[in-house]
Amino acid sequence: MSEREQAKQIIDQLPEYKMTKILYLLKGIQIDDEIEDELFCESLAERYLNDTDHEFIPFEDAIKEAGLAIDDLQNYISETFPVILHTNKLSVVEVEEKE
Repeated sequence: MSEREQAKQIIDQLPEYKMTKILYLLKGIQIDDEIEDELFCESLAERYLNDTDHEFIPFEDAIKEAGLAIDDLQNYISETFPVILHTNKLSVVEVEEKE
């Protein structure tokens, strides 16, 4: 029997008047997880902002590292979205869909 199944079995056996305390406990655990996630993200952002040794990679190099070419990206975008791509630019202009 899994831990989840064991917990459900125990909860099913509890009297109704204890359910409020169980709910507070479970919601508290859930909030703790959310707070922990937020603190991790804040810490990560803070470390990034305080780190002065950032490695910047030109967009073209990042595309190459991903094993792609600019043409691959432009083809994907033009097939996925109704746009007009300008040569050597990543700006897009929306066009009306043909009816």
